[in-house]
Amino acid sequence: MAWPYSTQADNIFGSLRSANHPSPSFPFQSQPSDQTLALGVNMQLENMIPVLGKKNDVCWWIRYMDSRVACSSEETGRQLAWLAPLRFSGFFSAMFRYLPPEKQRKATSSWGNLRECIIKDILGDQWLSNQRLVYTLQEFRELGYSQETPFDFIVRRLDLYALLNRMPYDEETAIASVMLKIPREWDEYLHWQPGSIPTFCELLQRVDECEEMILKNCVNNAVPLMSPPRSSLRSRSSKDQV
Repeated sequence: MAWPYSTQADNIFGSLRSANHPSPSFPFQSQPSDQTLALGVNMQLENMIPVLGKKNDVCWWIRYMDSRVACSSEETGRQLAWLAPLRFSGFFSAMFRYLPPEKQRKATSSWGNLRECIIKDILGDQWLSNQRLVYTLQEFRELGYSQETPFDFIVRRLDLYALLNRMPYDEETAIASVMLKIPREWDEYLHWQPGSIPTFCELLQRVDECEEMILKNCVNNAVPLMSPPRSSLRSRSSKDQV
């Protein structure tokens, strides 16, 4: 019987097909083992995890992992916790490596345990207290952030809020806390009042839409806007968790 393809290989193997010659077997036709499949899944999950090596990266790294675990199954969350230390480098790799074995085992049993281990065992209580103070005193375009955009500032505060408060947390409460430190000059463009923006995505969308006008009219040659703290809003946001 004629083969529907005309390549040389097809013609060669076609000549072997007869009642007395079964089809040749190719290595790639075999099914992968469960172990191979598991290894492939683990490699894919590991590639989803960013490298963590510097303290300055821990806020966005934890926020990223929070979001990955939140949208994953319980089993995938455990796998991510087990694989995450493989993506540690520098400071975090050394600190985790020298933790007692029982703490390492506990940390890698779930994302919640690993998160707590990073904050309490690796970074320590003093570091956490310093971060609470940093969050309270954050200012737009403060020292070290001279080229920051309004969008960047909001994300910076959201990331630090996420580090200091375990999920799940109320988004309106988080937004009210984050917005305490925006310069008052932005009010004209953001039109924010407590409860008026219910989700993080809506907040970021609004800041993105208004950013050009804020930069044009409120930011003068990258000089920090040292507006007074928005203490008047704190009384209207009694649910502030930080």
